[in-house]
Amino acid sequence: MGWFLTAILVAATGMIPAVPAARADGGVVRIRQAAGPFEVTVFTSPTPLRAGPVDISVMVGNRARDQPVLDAEVSILVVSLDGASSISADAIRENATNKLLYAALLELPHSGRWRLGVGVRHDGNTAEVTTDLSAAPPRPPLLFFWPYLVLPAVAIAMFGLHQWLSARPAVATERQ
Repeated sequence: MGWFLTAILVAATGMIPAVPAARADGGVVRIRQAAGPFEVTVFTSPTPLRAGPVDISVMVGNRARDQPVLDAEVSILVVSLDGASSISADAIRENATNKLLYAALLELPHSGRWRLGVGVRHDGNTAEVTTDLSAAPPRPPLLFFWPYLVLPAVAIAMFGLHQWLSARPAVATERQ
């Protein structure tokens, strides 16, 4: 019976989809650039970038001292290159799991080409970096929720297999 429960737990754990949330643990490096006295690195998640929730994380470093800057003001502006929409947010360290990063969770309303701008302000110094992004269409909901739809069928099948194996008569092996 122990192997049966283990098999169910393994199957269930492997089928749980990732929940979209701002983890601010980085992601894909979109740009790393020296700007003024800063070294600015911008990460985005998910990969590939899609319309919907997007985690944007920023690491700010002091170029002269080669140390992270932990008390800067970081602002993010994302503008659709077709001019249809723009989104802005302040990235803060409280949103980040990794406290060396500043993070914000934005909602891209549609797929297409976007320009991402990050502004940094610290001790009277300012800097800005920009890069272009391409966002794919959002993932269809069925692709996100399919594990939840399949899990009951797998559990029922495994229960049925267990019952069938339990009901079979034991095969006696004789030594001769």
